[in-house]
Amino acid sequence: MQTKSKLTTSAQACLDWFEKDLEYNQKNNIWGSLTPLYKRSIERSGELNDFFEDVHNQLDEHQKRLILEILVDANMFWHPNQATKIRADYQRFIESNQAVFDAARTLASLLEEREDFSEGARWYSYVDTDLPDILNASSQYHSRFNSFLRERFKPLLSFDSRYWPTTIDFIEELRNRFFDAEIETSEQPLHLLVNQKRASDLDTMILFFSDLQTRKEGLNGLPKSFKLRDSSVASAINIGLDLPLENLFTAEKVKVGRQNLRKKGWDVWGERYEFN
Repeated sequence: MQTKSKLTTSAQACLDWFEKDLEYNQKNNIWGSLTPLYKRSIERSGELNDFFEDVHNQLDEHQKRLILEILVDANMFWHPNQATKIRADYQRFIESNQAVFDAARTLASLLEEREDFSEGARWYSYVDTDLPDILNASSQYHSRFNSFLRERFKPLLSFDSRYWPTTIDFIEELRNRFFDAEIETSEQPLHLLVNQKRASDLDTMILFFSDLQTRKEGLNGLPKSFKLRDSSVASAINIGLDLPLENLFTAEKVKVGRQNLRKKGWDVWGERYEFN
């Protein structure tokens, strides 16, 4: 393990930021849960020499803070547990779409069956299932509806059910909208993650580079030209996640991972990844 005494001048400037930020947090008693990460980055700063140099040589002071925070955010954004959760959430989302489709189909069938019972004249169940009445009742506490639509809606209630789609029609349309419903992601690289057949080191790289890509967005983001050496990425991941010796990333592992992602259609230092 290297020490901070081996830092270059430019890397020392980044280390100073970490030390000042930690001091500020401790003085104001905030972000205590991140203290171990700060201390680890400071104690092992020699391993971050390439990372610190890349940051110092390409970014201004505001941008430095933006990229150095990527280490602080490790557990929140690119920890392997996040990959597991993302895949589980994605699968649950698929299942929930199917569940809504199935439930709507069941509800429509039950309402149709109920209509058949009511038409038999043997018994009655006085539940108004007309769509206009449901809309009127369900919107009574909706402030915007009451402020902007209520007065316009009232005259429509004078039209009887013959002029309205039935509640069954409404539910069947809802069901149709969930048939083969597609799921899109706010961060396109996540398509690569959820399509991984099993967990691997590539998960961490996808999340790391996705986080980095997000930080390049907006007027105050990182410059599009900003890049990290493979050795810089490896050390950032190792220290950010506090990986054990047997699981450490190397520059070669990062290089192979980048090439793998490029084959899948994502050049991590090129244009923003778009899922086709």
